[in-house]
Amino acid sequence: MIVQFPGNRRAFTLIELLVVIAIIAILIALLVPAVQKVRESAARTQCANNLKQLGLAMHSFHDAQKRFPSAGWFDWCRALPSSRPPYIPPEDWGQNGCILEYKDASGALVNSFSKGPVVNGQPTGDPWTTAPQQAASWGFQLLPYIEQNAAQHQAGGLIRNTALALFVCPSRRGTQKLTGGTAVGSAPLDYAAPYLGPESRDSNAIRNTPSSFQTVIVPSEPPIARGFPDTPVRMAGITDGTSNTLLLGEKFMRPDQRGTGAWNDDHNLISSLDQDGMRVGDRPPIRDTNNNPFTNTPVTASDSNPCCDYWRDPNTRLPSPRVGSYFGGSHPAGMNALMADGTVRTITWNISQATFYNLSNRMDGNPINDSDF
Repeated sequence: MIVQFPGNRRAFTLIELLVVIAIIAILIALLVPAVQKVRESAARTQCANNLKQLGLAMHSFHDAQKRFPSAGWFDWCRALPSSRPPYIPPEDWGQNGCILEYKDASGALVNSFSKGPVVNGQPTGDPWTTAPQQAASWGFQLLPYIEQNAAQHQAGGLIRNTALALFVCPSRRGTQKLTGGTAVGSAPLDYAAPYLGPESRDSNAIRNTPSSFQTVIVPSEPPIARGFPDTPVRMAGITDGTSNTLLLGEKFMRPDQRGTGAWNDDHNLISSLDQDGMRVGDRPPIRDTNNNPFTNTPVTASDSNPCCDYWRDPNTRLPSPRVGSYFGGSHPAGMNALMADGTVRTITWNISQATFYNLSNRMDGNPINDSDF
């Protein structure tokens, strides 16, 4: 038998190989942005759905309590134990708080987090579930209404380190443990309510400023504790209309601090009135950036996000306005926003300061058109 071998095949030339590689590179370049766009669209939808679920919880809370949840007590630290709880390791505890013990109407010792005395800096007894007794802000108060009753009834300090996906926007990060500074060990919170109080965080300044109480989520305390007011907000108090009033939005955050946390993203669900869960409603939201948001010049965190007041700097401040108390987000089109009627809308990055203020203030009486935002 005679075996015949095929003739020699011509190999690819260098030019042909380069053309193939170039075509593959072009296809990859076209495909990657499309994949990223689809991924961001899915994450933005999930982020909006989180707000929708929080809106349902807000309405359920109002139905049960005949008021909206509060921003917590007037000082940021009143729900946080005054010393590290022995059941939380040092590497997961970034800062001590300032639990306040007082006597209730019966003369029993209770505190600003729970229904017992303070022992060695730790609150004892079952946690308060709602305002005005509960010093922790709106996120903590909503826990039973998002099927997290067990999380609310943990011992003092533990909710700080309990990651819950509903409070995290997946466009920005996951339910990770924060790793830096006062935030070490804490869980993320990506949403906040608008605040119209003074620049200072001094509790007396806040109490004596009428605009501190013109949003839906406002600070509130039991007067018996230390003489500060209980300031319930009810649905009827939203005189501008629930569809025209902002209830929650996304927090501004520097991208380089999403994993570490910062002074305005450290104690989160256990914070009282604080930038962890409250952001200024009289300045428009700013898309997350490590730069001066108005010149696009890179700046450090100490330039654009220093602690601790509710700064409202002019846009011309250099090297950057201090924007750590602003709303924001990472979505290209704008910030996801929960309105008081339970709907979720997109507020574009070019919304005017006046319109955003009108959305934040539940009782200013100014008209708002859909085209304004």
